[in-house]
Amino acid sequence: MRKTFIGLVLSSIFILISASIGTILALRDHLPARFGTLLRGDDVVHDFVTFNGTALSAPLFLLLSQIVFTVLAFRSGKVGMAGVMGLTILGVCYTIGELGEPIFVRTFTPVTFDVILAVVLIANIVFPLMMVVCGVMEWRSRRRA
Repeated sequence: MRKTFIGLVLSSIFILISASIGTILALRDHLPARFGTLLRGDDVVHDFVTFNGTALSAPLFLLLSQIVFTVLAFRSGKVGMAGVMGLTILGVCYTIGELGEPIFVRTFTPVTFDVILAVVLIANIVFPLMMVVCGVMEWRSRRRA
């Protein structure tokens, strides 16, 4: 197996772990999604199960599709390529989604700094970026083969 493929799969697994922890924290601390000024959810459970997600995790349907794409990436041919591309696109969406949350700025201000939230937020940005980089590199490797 190529290092890019291993990096892609590992980053996907780490995102799922980070999103699970983020969902638990969002439910505990009532942190609904507030992406930019577009989302104004109040029911965190409802938002997670439907389209909005939470301030610390993507919606459930995206996380479930990520699992499907991760499994597909193990296949060869067009099916495997669809898995790689799906993971890469999700990585871009996750990164943009987390950077657009107001909790990101609020967590890193000295007055309201929270170590646990900071670690989850950093993981929610670093691992999707890893998935994008590894996904693009894996896509290029498979295309050449």
